Amino acid sequence: MACLAAILTTTALVLAQVPASELARPPANAKHFLIQSTGGKHGDSYIWVTADGTRMGRESLNLRGQVFEVDSSGQSGADGMPSAVTIRGVTPQGDAGETFAISNREARWKSPIDSGASAYSAPAFYVSQGGPIETTAWFLETLLASPDKTLALLPGGKAQATRLAGLEVGSGAARQTITLWAVTGVSNSPIPMWADESNTFFGVAFGLAWLPEPYAGEQGKI
Repeated sequence: MACLAAILTTTALVLAQVPASELARPPANAKHFLIQSTGGKHGDSYIWVTADGTRMGRESLNLRGQVFEVDSSGQSGADGMPSAVTIRGVTPQGDAGETFAISNREARWKSPIDSGASAYSAPAFYVSQGGPIETTAWFLETLLASPDKTLALLPGGKAQATRLAGLEVGSGAARQTITLWAVTGVSNSPIPMWADESNTFFGVAFGLAWLPEPYAGEQGKI
């Protein structure tokens, strides 16, 4: 808890390891997150949306010599859920390649750890096995947009967000109130995630932190 590859077609699921030099390059207006701990900076992550609405992510992380270089691209279907997702790159475990697609009312996925298919008859959000922080941002924003803050998941389960607290961060024109949400259904214990006043993903901080560059100095409060 982004990316330019050829957008995943709805008829094929293909994994292919992609070196860092061939991963997506974020545009100048991409949202920049610093990946850091109390010991210092460990990497960078970027989120942006292309002109056709594709959500993109690109992330570089070096954690004590363990290198992650990944990107992601994703498109939404008519129901607002992911209809196609592609994750590319390398991690310390090897190929990060992961794909998901919906075609003819069937969802199919393949990741470094599993693969499968399921009938798709009602809105559900595919929770990827890997990928940059963009995949988490997309998930949280979709979850918070649901009226009851719950979301059916693929490959299975249901997520729920519960509001915990608000916090003022930044100063001057950058001052804003962010909200901490406890997200259940995707891990053995609740995951804390922060969103801004428009329910857009703000960041996470639990050991490692992904925070917007202008607010990187707020980690001690968050």
